[in-house]
Amino acid sequence: MFDGVKEYAASIVETVREPLLVLSSDLKILTVNRSFCNTFKISIDKIVGKFIYDIDDHQWDIPSLRLLLNEIVLKDSVFNDYEVERDFTGIGRKNILLNARKIHGKDVDPSIILLAMEDITLLKEKEREKEKEREKEREKERELRENERFLRESQKAAGIGSYVTDLATGIWKISPEMYNILGIDESYPHTLEGWASFLPADTQEEVFAYHTRVESERKRFDYEYRIIRFKDKEERWVHGLGEIEYDNQGKPVRRIGTIQDITERKQMEIALKEREYFFKESQQAALIGSYKTNFISGSWESSEVLDQIFGIDQSYKRTMEGWLKLIHPDDKEMMEHYLNQELMVKHKPFNKVYRIIRPSDHETRWVSGLGKISCDKEGKVISLIGTIQDITERKKTEEMLQNNQKLEALGVLGGGIAHDFNNLLSGIFGYIEIARNTLDKDDPRSIVKGIEYLEKALSSFVRAKDLTQQLLTFSQGGAPIKEIGSLGPLIKECTEFALVGSNILCLFQLAEDLLFCDFDKNQMGQVFSNLAINAKQAMPHGGKLVVSARNVDLENGQYVQISFADEGCGIPRHCLLQIFDPFFTTKQTGHGLGLSIVHSIVTKHNGAIRVESIEGKGTTMILSFPAALEEASASTVSVVNKACTVSSSSTASTKGHILVMDDEECIRDIIEQMLTDLGYEVSFAINVQEALEMLLGSVSESEKMKTVFVAAILDLTIPGGAGGKEVISKVREREREDEVNHNHKLIAFVCSGYSDDPVMSNPSQYGFNDTIYKPFRKNDVDAILRRYLNKKNKDNLR
Repeated sequence: MFDGVKEYAASIVETVREPLLVLSSDLKILTVNRSFCNTFKISIDKIVGKFIYDIDDHQWDIPSLRLLLNEIVLKDSVFNDYEVERDFTGIGRKNILLNARKIHGKDVDPSIILLAMEDITLLKEKEREKEKEREKEREKERELRENERFLRESQKAAGIGSYVTDLATGIWKISPEMYNILGIDESYPHTLEGWASFLPADTQEEVFAYHTRVESERKRFDYEYRIIRFKDKEERWVHGLGEIEYDNQGKPVRRIGTIQDITERKQMEIALKEREYFFKESQQAALIGSYKTNFISGSWESSEVLDQIFGIDQSYKRTMEGWLKLIHPDDKEMMEHYLNQELMVKHKPFNKVYRIIRPSDHETRWVSGLGKISCDKEGKVISLIGTIQDITERKKTEEMLQNNQKLEALGVLGGGIAHDFNNLLSGIFGYIEIARNTLDKDDPRSIVKGIEYLEKALSSFVRAKDLTQQLLTFSQGGAPIKEIGSLGPLIKECTEFALVGSNILCLFQLAEDLLFCDFDKNQMGQVFSNLAINAKQAMPHGGKLVVSARNVDLENGQYVQISFADEGCGIPRHCLLQIFDPFFTTKQTGHGLGLSIVHSIVTKHNGAIRVESIEGKGTTMILSFPAALEEASASTVSVVNKACTVSSSSTASTKGHILVMDDEECIRDIIEQMLTDLGYEVSFAINVQEALEMLLGSVSESEKMKTVFVAAILDLTIPGGAGGKEVISKVREREREDEVNHNHKLIAFVCSGYSDDPVMSNPSQYGFNDTIYKPFRKNDVDAILRRYLNKKNKDNLR
């Protein structure tokens, strides 16, 4: 019976020209026609008996197709025009249209399903091509509408209207925006007369003449002119652009163009011209010129006033070399460093005062430059825009004011010195005169009394010496003898010593990792002592002093910052600017040199000092010193970190012969008495020749150095010739030549009342052991002789 079904199905299938499959009710392939095999490039024996879903690499295993076929099997339904698009083996991608139904043969069981296929690939491709063409047309339409909309919107946004004029009839058509520009509606006459009515009477002739000229020359229209709007009679500026079209005979037929409302731009141009004029006149009045530098091309532009300031003309080469050529030779290195480091590397705004030499008259001028840089994405400076002002006259005025201030300060200083020294000299002369008068009496007790008065005279002398030393420190002299070390121990020791016996509670906040500094321990000790004493005097009833030290990073490097913060009476605001002036003081006692000396010492150490004070609440003194670039050696640190203390006790003998070279008789008399009292023998020389004769000798070898000097005190300056520096130079040269006495060097001291000479600041570099400052007392001389002679004796015993 099944064979009958197959024969029945086969007879039907072979009569159909389209691909056709015959399926059993369980969806197995019973047979196919030749068209199916030809279409899908498959043989009949490879598919008959298989499920439809398994053939051709499962290409027909489609979920929706399963549903449709199952519906046919179960419900005798049909489906038509079910489209399948697949990549089939051997034939590629195809569009297949499926139709299926169940067929019952007479007295035939089971039923069969016919599945007919139609290859509509070419038809679909044609439809897709047509759809593409239709989409292109629709896209063109959309683009045209969009362009029209864009044109309307852009014309409206830019205030531009377009027009076309028929030259034969004089009738013109305009875009919607043109109505707004002209202030008209559609009822306005679109004629040449109507167009001419927009022109102000004073411009009509000029505008018509322009149109006639460009028409005759066959040029495009490009003209700015004024119109008067019809609606509100407001005058507006417009810019017309256009051209004329010609027919085959060269006759003009149409004028096409645009008109833009440029009123706001014109107003801005007028205002800009007014501002440019104002800016130019202001620059001229203030002598300020502007510039723009392009670092990529290495060129710069300048305003007219800047050319006047620089004294250059248009032919001057505006290059970086040209700019550097204008700078004064003394400022050129500084400006090159500033440009390369501060500007190009650190990207700081340009802000510098420097000098130029004008090529036009070779005159030196002071200028102040300001500028702002611009950088690219990588952070490279590409341009600089700014101003340069001629400040020569201001500089001259400042110099005059500074000179006046210096003269005023000298007057204050001279008056203060005269006042204090008059008081001290009065004491010295008075006590000496009383002592002399007392000693004239026959009473034996007058000797004791006279000595008391002489001691008081000496006390005034000591005060005079201290004042002199303070003035020397405050002056340009007194160069610090620096050593590298930590300021911490010196701060603590000097502050504690200055506060001994006071009712001040001192709290130290000194960082343990304090950076080393390069400083003179004696001068720096004076700074800390003065600040501590000032704080103590500001708190007469007691209080707290906080002394701190820490490391800080500032723009130009690492610093050690020290502060003295008290709880005292504070400093009145009007006095803050004067506290560092010499002889300025608000105290009942004191001469007002303390903070002046502090300021001088801090400045000589390349440091800075500032004060913060609130009257009635306290004062904070803040000092900053640059950290040392080099590390201190262990031996140097150990010396610097001690307070400068010298023991006068010694068991070694200090007797010996000492040479003194000094041209002043009174100095020789005084030092002879001092050294004799101390147990020394003394020889004198009044010049270099005598000193060298006594130290080195000029007779036969057997008689040289008959006198063995244990030390020499040599005056630095002898009028009319060489001094102590030349003497010690010859002595050290002889010692180097004399190998026998190489380890027995003469102990030599340089002596002077001046402190600004480098020999006094650093005696060891010139061959001396140490310095003795005039005036001096016997104890001063005794201490320094003991220190060096005892050390020499100990070294010789080793």
